This record gives sequence, structure tokens and C-alpha cells, in this order.
Amino acid sequence: MPKIVSHCIVSSSDQTNETSSGQHPLLVYYCLCSEFILVIDMALERLPRRQTDRAFIVDNTKRTYKLTAEQGTATILQR
Repeated sequence: MPKIVSHCIVSSSDQTNETSSGQHPLLVYYCLCSEFILVIDMALERLPRRQTDRAFIVDNTKRTYKLTAEQGTATILQR
């Protein structure tokens, strides 16, 4: 069963400025238990959100990221 992350901690030396080579720095997100969760090239607050549940949308064609999560079985919930 996949872990549910309700809080995250950002670890980055400088989140607002670009690096000297003109690339955006990578942001690292950890879960409260200090386990590595996500590395992404843009702050989560700047990503678009889904209207139904306000979840972050990470587009594979526009973002560079690495997600550490295991695929679990799907569960259908009725609203």
C-alpha cells in the first residue's frame, strides 16, 4: 500500500535564483519521517492544480522530476 504524505519539507540552498549555468535548481522534498519523496525543478506551489481535489499536476513533458513511490492497487472511491 502506498504511503500517504500530508506534509513535506523543502531542502534547497536557494529556491528563487537560477544557477550560474542558467538552469533552475532542483528542489528536494522529504516526508516527515525523513524519507526522500520527490526531486523536481519547480516549487510545488507554482505547479497547476486539479480542480476536483486541488492535487498538484506534474506534466511529464514539461517538468524534470524523480518520484520515489511504489505503484499500489487502485481503489475507487465514490464521492
